[in-house]
Amino acid sequence: MLTALPEDRMRLEIAGRVVLGATMVALAVPAASEDTAVRTFFRRTIGLTEAQIAEVDAGRVVTRQLPGADKPEMAAFGAVRVTSSKDTFLQRLRDVARFRQGPPSLQIGRFHTPPVPADLDGLTLEDGDFDAARQCKPGDCRSTGRRPMPAPGPPRS
Repeated sequence: MLTALPEDRMRLEIAGRVVLGATMVALAVPAASEDTAVRTFFRRTIGLTEAQIAEVDAGRVVTRQLPGADKPEMAAFGAVRVTSSKDTFLQRLRDVARFRQGPPSLQIGRFHTPPVPADLDGLTLEDGDFDAARQCKPGDCRSTGRRPMPAPGPPRS
């Protein structure tokens, strides 16, 4: 395993911010009045197509690479429909100890508000993780996860 290099930490910090933003978008299944605002955000701000929004509605994960402000900067967006109340989702999100027990959790930590580079000090990566990320192209970025994600199940209470 490798520890993230300083120049890669900045990229990871940016990625962490994007993940946090994507999580906030996926907080809960929106009420009918909120649904229109979410769809407008998806179309106008993120640039999702109607087909991609339909994928989210069907319970599938949709990702999109966003333009970075600077050439080496990378930004990504992800959306998934969460069938849970906002309160339940936030409670589970904040329960790091319980979340850590789940099978897809290879590593977990907390970011400060606002995030700081030191938040990633404990992050370790496999030898090929950075190489795989550098080979990603818009619309063609295969997962380098070492374990398959489980199929989504019914919401837990």
